[in-house]
Amino acid sequence: MISDMLAEPGDATRLEFSDELTIYGAAQLQARFSDALSLGHDIELDFSAVSELDCAGVQLLMLIERECRALNRALRITARSAVSEEVFTLLNLRQFLPLAAAA
Repeated sequence: MISDMLAEPGDATRLEFSDELTIYGAAQLQARFSDALSLGHDIELDFSAVSELDCAGVQLLMLIERECRALNRALRITARSAVSEEVFTLLNLRQFLPLAAAA
């Protein structure tokens, strides 16, 4: 679930995720991603509160990465939970995703 979507003029739209990023909310999440992209800003994703991430969540993440690239917008993943970190490592996604250095 996306708990918050924040944007300042000229800044990035920041999406903060909480709880599960799974198939059960995939359609709602895709709509929120589209809303965020329509704002015309770069995108920052905060996964620090993600408790579950499945393949549908990863597919949505790859979709927004592709859309950002196509629209010439930056995408940054600024914070990650242990769960999301484990999935990114397990699926070898580090080379494909713009992951900020871990704090």
